[in-house]
Order: sequence, then C-alpha cells, then structure tokens
Amino acid sequence: MGHIPLLKDGVVVNVIELDDDCACVTKAVHKEMSASEEADYRKRLDAWRQRGQAHHEEIAAAKRKAFTELGVANALKVQARGESRGNGNADPFLRRILVADKEAEAWRNKVAELQAKPLPPKPKMIRTKRWFHPDDVIVGPSGGNIGDRWDGKRYIMLEEQSADK
Repeated sequence: MGHIPLLKDGVVVNVIELDDDCACVTKAVHKEMSASEEADYRKRLDAWRQRGQAHHEEIAAAKRKAFTELGVANALKVQARGESRGNGNADPFLRRILVADKEAEAWRNKVAELQAKPLPPKPKMIRTKRWFHPDDVIVGPSGGNIGDRWDGKRYIMLEEQSADK
C-alpha cells in the first residue's frame, strides 16, 4: 500500500492510499489505456474465434469423409448382395468391403477424437487496476501530508512554514 500525495500549485491537497499494483494516471492516460486494452481483447477474441472456426471446419470435413466412406462400404455391400443373388461371384467385393468398412471406422474415430479435443477457453478482458485523478493535480513523491508544501526536493510541513515566517 502506497500513500500518494496529490499536489496543486505546490501544496498537498490530498493523500490517497493505493495498492502497489494500482496505477495512478490522468483521465487522458486512462482513456488511452482502456482503448489499448480493448483493442488487445478484440485481437485475442478474433484469434480465438478463428481457432474455433478452424476446429469446427476440421470436424465437419472429417464427418463428410466418414459419411462418404460409409456410403462406399454400403454400396459395395449392396452390389455384392446383388451379385450373390444373381448367382454371380461376390468374392471380389469382400476385400473391398472390408477395406471400406475399416476406412469408415477410422474416419468415425477421427471425428470422435476431434470432438473430444477441448477448445481453449474464451479470452477475458484484462484491465489493469488504476485510479485516475483530475488533470489540474500533480502526483507527488510519497511522504507528504495534506497542507505540506513541496519545494521540489522535499516536503515542508505546516509547522516549519509558520516557524519560517
């Protein structure tokens, strides 16, 4: 915790107590910091959205491929049944059916693997702690009390001011 004196015309008008991680800034600097933080947040949010979109597109492509492979396997099974009913030889289709079934299963596993992969958490707005003061007040070095005069090197207390006169 730091005690920060605020000076106006060389006299301490207020002493505030701030945490060490809290910045003491003017309103203009506060606005600049806020704009910078919001721009950074928007950039991180856009990157997060792009990663999520790419992940969903990858899942959709794997689902399409699994669906296609399953369709090929089913078509080969239908064709083999037709050959066997027509007293033809269905043996040439069996190896192709097994390969197509394995491909379809591999793509279904790929879809399940992609869906199980967690997305990174959505970024959060990060703001630094700050207290802003009016533009007509100057932040002085620590050590002064209300009513003390700052001479540029040290604070002169009220008692010293009256003793000097």
